[in-house]
Amino acid sequence: MTRQQMVAELLRMQISIERIIIHLNGIAHSPPDDTAAKTEQTVKTERTVPLNTDPSLLEKKRPVAVVFNGERVFTPTWKKVFEAVLSQCNQDPIYHERLMALRNKPLGSRRAYLSDKPDGMRLPIEIYKEMHFEIHNGVKAMMSIVVNKILSAIDYDYSNIDIIFRA
Repeated sequence: MTRQQMVAELLRMQISIERIIIHLNGIAHSPPDDTAAKTEQTVKTERTVPLNTDPSLLEKKRPVAVVFNGERVFTPTWKKVFEAVLSQCNQDPIYHERLMALRNKPLGSRRAYLSDKPDGMRLPIEIYKEMHFEIHNGVKAMMSIVVNKILSAIDYDYSNIDIIFRA
């Protein structure tokens, strides 16, 4: 291999490495034509609605992501959607304390949907150490519980949260 061929090979490798770095950083570069068509088709089949939308519109829909202030978080299941929303809320120290205060308290019914222990819950998800959420109900009921009984109860502003689902 000549010196000129080695330099050309090194340049090709550098370009490949730069493309990998760009891809890993989430910066889009032009995909091949067939990938572009698939991406465009996927975007056309996605629909975005605010978190406080009518829950009946979300029944029998498959979530794709939750958007917090323009940042898209991949959530392929409703369980992941509720986990992401409550985890995002829990990151703020003020709302963390308010969520902790709601643990083990019945929220409208005789059930506590937030608890310090997963004991007695059918399908608990851990939001934080010593904070578990009961995810046993359907999408419509869970959306109502999260928005109306938890986030509203702690005065959390969820107007900047959107849900993306497959249309």
